Amino acid sequence: MNETDYENAGARLFGEYDGLVYEKCGNTEDYHTLIRALDRYEIPHKNVMQAFIQHGIKGMIEWAEQN
Repeated sequence: MNETDYENAGARLFGEYDGLVYEKCGNTEDYHTLIRALDRYEIPHKNVMQAFIQHGIKGMIEWAEQN
């Protein structure tokens, strides 16, 4: 999968996690809100999307904090 594939998959999965995104980010506008919130970690978006797909949004946030 390339970065676009990960972003598309992440966008499809995003709707399942609206409540947690709202809790973590204060905004459920779209999954890019979460990406912007995670940008401070300076992790390539492809890696963020891999973690998102593998672990869900809660796991992705935990993964980002540990990496």
